[in-house]
Amino acid sequence: MENKTETALRKALLEDGELSYDLYEFEMEYFVDDWYDEMDYDKDDYIFVIDESEGDVAIVLITKEEELLINEEARDRLKLLWSDNYVKNLNDFMPFFLERLSVGVFPIIGLNLINTDSGEVKKAK
Repeated sequence: MENKTETALRKALLEDGELSYDLYEFEMEYFVDDWYDEMDYDKDDYIFVIDESEGDVAIVLITKEEELLINEEARDRLKLLWSDNYVKNLNDFMPFFLERLSVGVFPIIGLNLINTDSGEVKKAK
């Protein structure tokens, strides 16, 4: 059985539901510089952060080129990065998202692009 947080996340991420810029401004914007630092320290190509409050959802995606993508732009870029694995990856990460959000901590996912003989593979850590 889904709880309200999971329902909100699934709607926003998997059904292209509404995203809240107000939630980004109120709860996430303050931490963006810290996320840049964390991404640099971990040598990530991208960092993906999500938040949910009272049914509102906000998403941040930061690139190694220091491009800050918020909400729809972040979701659209993540879809491009994960392409056919977008739904699978989000379903796989859903327990992590819910666990972190339930204790008041942002779920943060570092992404690295890894080249292989068969082409470019997108991996999360």
